[in-house]
Amino acid sequence: MSARVNEMVPWWKRLIYSLISTVAGAGVSGACAAAQLVIANSHGHLSAAGLWMMILSFDLWIIIPSLVVWVLALPIVLLVRNIRGWRFWMYWAIGIAIGPAVVLVVALYTGPGFAGILGSSMSAVYLAGAVSGLTTLIYLLLLRLGQARAALHESAAVA
Repeated sequence: MSARVNEMVPWWKRLIYSLISTVAGAGVSGACAAAQLVIANSHGHLSAAGLWMMILSFDLWIIIPSLVVWVLALPIVLLVRNIRGWRFWMYWAIGIAIGPAVVLVVALYTGPGFAGILGSSMSAVYLAGAVSGLTTLIYLLLLRLGQARAALHESAAVA
Protein backbone atom coordinates (compact mmCIF):
# COMPACT_ATOMS: atom_id res chain seq x y z
CA MET A 1 0.00 0.00 0.00
CA SER A 2 2.81 2.46 0.81
CA ALA A 3 4.25 2.16 -2.70
CA ARG A 4 0.85 3.09 -4.11
CA VAL A 5 0.53 6.04 -1.74
CA ASN A 6 3.88 7.38 -2.95
CA GLU A 7 2.90 7.09 -6.61
CA MET A 8 -0.64 8.48 -6.38
CA VAL A 9 0.11 11.82 -8.02
CA PRO A 10 2.21 11.50 -11.20
CA TRP A 11 5.32 13.64 -11.62
CA TRP A 12 3.80 15.76 -14.39
CA LYS A 13 0.83 16.70 -12.19
CA ARG A 14 3.22 17.68 -9.40
CA LEU A 15 5.04 19.96 -11.86
CA ILE A 16 1.74 21.56 -12.93
CA TYR A 17 0.67 21.99 -9.30
CA SER A 18 3.99 23.61 -8.45
CA LEU A 19 3.84 26.00 -11.42
CA ILE A 20 0.27 27.00 -10.57
CA SER A 21 1.20 27.55 -6.93
CA THR A 22 4.27 29.59 -7.89
CA VAL A 23 2.32 31.98 -10.11
CA ALA A 24 -0.61 32.23 -7.67
CA GLY A 25 1.51 32.61 -4.53
CA ALA A 26 3.87 35.13 -6.12
CA GLY A 27 0.95 37.04 -7.64
CA VAL A 28 -0.93 37.35 -4.36
CA SER A 29 2.20 38.21 -2.37
CA GLY A 30 3.29 40.77 -4.96
CA ALA A 31 -0.17 42.34 -5.02
CA CYS A 32 -0.20 42.64 -1.23
CA ALA A 33 3.31 44.15 -1.16
CA ALA A 34 2.44 46.62 -3.94
CA ALA A 35 -0.80 47.63 -2.26
CA GLN A 36 1.07 48.23 1.00
CA LEU A 37 3.64 50.39 -0.82
CA VAL A 38 0.96 52.46 -2.57
CA ILE A 39 -1.12 52.95 0.57
CA ALA A 40 1.92 53.84 2.70
CA ASN A 41 3.21 56.36 0.14
CA SER A 42 -0.07 57.81 -1.13
CA HIS A 43 -0.01 60.92 1.11
CA GLY A 44 -3.80 61.04 0.96
CA HIS A 45 -4.01 60.81 -2.84
CA LEU A 46 -5.04 57.21 -3.42
CA SER A 47 -6.60 56.28 -6.74
CA ALA A 48 -7.91 52.88 -7.81
CA ALA A 49 -6.22 53.16 -11.22
CA GLY A 50 -2.86 53.98 -9.63
CA LEU A 51 -3.21 51.09 -7.21
CA TRP A 52 -3.99 48.62 -10.02
CA MET A 53 -1.11 49.86 -12.17
CA MET A 54 1.29 49.51 -9.27
CA ILE A 55 0.04 46.00 -8.48
CA LEU A 56 0.30 44.85 -12.09
CA SER A 57 3.77 46.30 -12.62
CA PHE A 58 5.10 45.13 -9.24
CA ASP A 59 3.71 41.62 -9.73
CA LEU A 60 6.04 41.06 -12.67
CA TRP A 61 9.01 41.88 -10.43
CA ILE A 62 7.82 39.17 -8.04
CA ILE A 63 6.56 36.48 -10.45
CA ILE A 64 9.61 36.42 -12.74
CA PRO A 65 12.18 35.83 -9.94
CA SER A 66 9.76 33.33 -8.41
CA LEU A 67 9.82 31.34 -11.64
CA VAL A 68 13.63 31.26 -11.45
CA VAL A 69 13.42 29.93 -7.89
CA TRP A 70 10.74 27.46 -9.07
CA VAL A 71 13.25 26.02 -11.56
CA LEU A 72 15.81 25.68 -8.75
CA ALA A 73 13.21 23.92 -6.56
CA LEU A 74 12.09 21.43 -9.24
CA PRO A 75 14.28 18.59 -7.91
CA ILE A 76 12.54 18.88 -4.54
CA VAL A 77 9.15 18.96 -6.25
CA LEU A 78 9.99 15.76 -8.11
CA LEU A 79 11.40 14.03 -5.02
CA VAL A 80 8.49 14.82 -2.69
CA ARG A 81 5.74 12.24 -3.05
CA ASN A 82 4.35 11.59 0.41
CA ILE A 83 3.19 14.64 2.38
CA ARG A 84 1.08 12.88 4.96
CA GLY A 85 1.33 13.70 8.67
CA TRP A 86 4.45 15.46 9.91
CA ARG A 87 5.98 15.50 6.42
CA PHE A 88 3.52 18.22 5.38
CA TRP A 89 4.96 20.60 7.98
CA MET A 90 8.55 19.60 7.26
CA TYR A 91 8.15 20.27 3.53
CA TRP A 92 6.40 23.56 4.28
CA ALA A 93 9.36 24.65 6.41
CA ILE A 94 11.78 23.64 3.64
CA GLY A 95 9.68 25.52 1.08
CA ILE A 96 9.56 28.65 3.22
CA ALA A 97 13.36 28.62 3.48
CA ILE A 98 14.10 28.26 -0.25
CA GLY A 99 13.16 31.80 -1.33
CA PRO A 100 14.99 33.67 1.44
CA ALA A 101 18.05 31.44 0.98
CA VAL A 102 18.23 32.29 -2.71
CA VAL A 103 17.76 36.00 -1.99
CA LEU A 104 20.50 35.95 0.66
CA VAL A 105 22.91 34.21 -1.72
CA VAL A 106 22.16 36.76 -4.45
CA ALA A 107 22.46 39.64 -1.94
CA LEU A 108 25.85 38.37 -0.78
CA TYR A 109 26.99 38.17 -4.38
CA THR A 110 25.63 41.54 -5.60
CA GLY A 111 25.85 43.63 -2.46
CA PRO A 112 23.22 45.56 -0.49
CA GLY A 113 20.16 47.05 -2.15
CA PHE A 114 20.19 44.60 -5.03
CA ALA A 115 17.52 44.20 -7.72
CA GLY A 116 16.14 47.68 -7.20
CA ILE A 117 13.99 46.62 -4.25
CA LEU A 118 13.27 49.55 -1.98
CA GLY A 119 14.77 49.31 1.45
CA SER A 120 17.45 46.97 2.57
CA SER A 121 18.21 43.52 1.28
CA MET A 122 16.43 42.17 4.36
CA SER A 123 13.12 43.51 3.06
CA ALA A 124 13.69 41.34 -0.02
CA VAL A 125 14.36 38.37 2.26
CA TYR A 126 11.10 38.97 4.12
CA LEU A 127 9.20 39.31 0.86
CA ALA A 128 10.83 36.11 -0.45
CA GLY A 129 9.78 34.37 2.76
CA ALA A 130 6.19 35.47 2.30
CA VAL A 131 6.18 34.38 -1.35
CA SER A 132 7.84 31.04 -0.52
CA GLY A 133 5.52 30.36 2.38
CA LEU A 134 2.35 31.06 0.44
CA THR A 135 3.58 29.28 -2.69
CA THR A 136 4.60 26.18 -0.74
CA LEU A 137 1.33 26.11 1.18
CA ILE A 138 -0.69 26.32 -2.05
CA TYR A 139 1.44 23.57 -3.61
CA LEU A 140 1.13 21.24 -0.63
CA LEU A 141 -2.63 21.76 -0.45
CA LEU A 142 -2.97 21.07 -4.19
CA LEU A 143 -0.82 17.95 -3.80
CA ARG A 144 -2.88 16.78 -0.85
CA LEU A 145 -6.05 17.33 -2.89
CA GLY A 146 -4.52 15.36 -5.77
CA GLN A 147 -3.60 12.53 -3.41
CA ALA A 148 -7.11 12.45 -1.98
CA ARG A 149 -8.65 12.31 -5.46
CA ALA A 150 -6.26 9.55 -6.52
CA ALA A 151 -7.07 7.54 -3.39
CA LEU A 152 -10.79 8.00 -4.03
CA HIS A 153 -10.44 6.79 -7.63
CA GLU A 154 -8.27 3.88 -6.48
CA SER A 155 -10.80 2.79 -3.83
CA ALA A 156 -13.64 3.09 -6.35
CA ALA A 157 -11.72 0.91 -8.81
CA VAL A 158 -11.06 -1.75 -6.15
CA ALA A 159 -14.70 -1.81 -5.01
